[in-house]
Amino acid sequence: ARHPDDVAGVVFVDPTSPNYFEDGSAGPEALGAAISYRTAFATTRSVELGDRPVIVLVSAQQRAISVVEAGQLARRSSEGMLVRTDTGHSIHLVLPKLVVEATNLVVESARSDSSLPPCRDTQLERLGGQCL
Repeated sequence: ARHPDDVAGVVFVDPTSPNYFEDGSAGPEALGAAISYRTAFATTRSVELGDRPVIVLVSAQQRAISVVEAGQLARRSSEGMLVRTDTGHSIHLVLPKLVVEATNLVVESARSDSSLPPCRDTQLERLGGQCL
């Protein structure tokens, strides 16, 4: 990443694995998407997340990324948290309050320079997530 110091924390909402398109199918960029998923994921892998707050929201119903890969992404930070949903890929549409709460937790942690609270001590499960 060009400006890693500008990243205070991250919420990933059902991210897509770069392996998802290895079967030869065209990725979203071939359909006119503004970004390359492979490039975006490779960039994410190159960023040291250190102790930045990171929450990964992953759908149990999609195959765009495995729960194992999502967990690896969350563990790229010592402050990573993995939350699974029973929604499809559109977590932000089905459970918008879950996404807002995850964002609020990351922002609060970054602003106060403190750790994320344990997942089970948050509202994430009440809002449709499952702490993993």
